[in-house]
Amino acid sequence: MLIREFLFLALRTVHVISGVFWVGAAFVITGFVKPTARRLQGEGQRFFQALLVQNRLRRWIMIAAWTAVLSGVVLYGRDWRSGWLVTRSGAALMVGGLAAIAALAIGMCVLRVTADRMAALGKEIQNTNGSPSEAQRQQMNALQQKMDRAGRVEAALFIVVLIGMAVGA
Repeated sequence: MLIREFLFLALRTVHVISGVFWVGAAFVITGFVKPTARRLQGEGQRFFQALLVQNRLRRWIMIAAWTAVLSGVVLYGRDWRSGWLVTRSGAALMVGGLAAIAALAIGMCVLRVTADRMAALGKEIQNTNGSPSEAQRQQMNALQQKMDRAGRVEAALFIVVLIGMAVGA
């Protein structure tokens, strides 16, 4: 019994730490890094690419996201047969968990794919003459707007996650 409780606490610790990193990184990037990079234009975009790709921050964020979601599923499933899941705490954790899964889906299907397209377009621009054509500029602006929208939706979902986890804990 003592080992089981220790494993539960260890998994819960991993869940909380990975979730804090994931949500914190998303809020900092969406709220501060991206807007600053956009204001700095070319240099800012190069910094943003270096931060996410060369420093592998994007990979660490995805590892944290998957770790938080999968450990959350295991923790939630631990009490699947108990009546606890139909309580206010269980429902709050379920809503928060579903919001986290939706945020992960947006991160994987929209943000990651769009960031890859932006990186490829940036390389294409650098390989030509370093100055984007009007079509490339419009394409980059459209991709940035898509990233902004998805980032705001993800941030809203994270607020639901945080409320759900706070109420359910």
